Amino acid sequence: MSNKGIGKIFSGMKISTKIILSNIFFLIPMGIMLFISLNGINYDIRFSSLELYGNEYQRPLESLLNYTQDYQRFLLEEDKSKELSDLAKKIDSAFNELDKAQENRGEDLQFTTEGLEIRGREHLMPNLVRGRWADAKSSGNNDDFISLIADIREMITHSGDTSNLILDPDLDSYYLMDLSLLALPQTQDRLGEILIFGKDAFKRAASSSNGNLSDSDKLKFYVYAKMLEESDYSRIKGSTETAVNEDQNFYGLYQPMQSTIPASFDDYENLTLAFISMLYDLGSSSTLNYSLDEFIELGQDTRSQSFVYWNDVVDILDDLLNIRIGNYKQTFYRY
Repeated sequence: MSNKGIGKIFSGMKISTKIILSNIFFLIPMGIMLFISLNGINYDIRFSSLELYGNEYQRPLESLLNYTQDYQRFLLEEDKSKELSDLAKKIDSAFNELDKAQENRGEDLQFTTEGLEIRGREHLMPNLVRGRWADAKSSGNNDDFISLIADIREMITHSGDTSNLILDPDLDSYYLMDLSLLALPQTQDRLGEILIFGKDAFKRAASSSNGNLSDSDKLKFYVYAKMLEESDYSRIKGSTETAVNEDQNFYGLYQPMQSTIPASFDDYENLTLAFISMLYDLGSSSTLNYSLDEFIELGQDTRSQSFVYWNDVVDILDDLLNIRIGNYKQTFYRY
């Protein structure tokens, strides 16, 4: 129909009809825009909620990473049946918590047969990993524990990929995510390796003719010190500082973050730098200046503090995500 024809139709209408039609023509695009806006807000709420699910799922995985590495280390010591029994109970309890997370969030995070198979991760179904824990405990084989710990680390990676944590849009929460999902699990795994290697290296030194470390063991201590300093500590320090500094730019300063994160990082930093210094000394000194007990105590304290820091980080990250979701909901209701 031509514009002239449309004009004739409108000219024959009552004024009230024209007003009604004009309002309809005005409201239709407004309604479409409102629908798009509300749909976008709902998407943002779902996006951030999935991040919370990822943190929820990772909590028992962090417990498993902690306790399985302890169990692996105690396997190498004599007369530690009580410690192993206690750790086995903690590991079983962590798997029970993982079962709850799987029931609540497994489908959302694609911890399903289909979701894992398309990524080549079908071996990460929680019931299968629990079975490998039972096999490792029964065999007492160190290689079985190395494989089990690798599976736990990969489960953490999967939860990060499917929960949107890795895609977090705000710099303060993004760098907390970097700590909780990537940097801290990496250093926790490495610290466990260092403790196991160090125990063997000290034993070799004790049985040597001069009571000192071999050149190859000294070199490995030095390499571990470098990796712990440059790949782990420096990254953790940088992500911590960026998260705290950027906090003011997203929904305003969150005071619990401004107090908790720096204080918790300081505790982690003090122990980590002391342990790095010890590793450098072990890697460069001509004589062995520490006892095995001193090495284990400082190394384990450092590792334990990394898990304390992880818990503080993920708790604050949850808070920031809930603040963001609350802001989205307020915007939704204003519409």
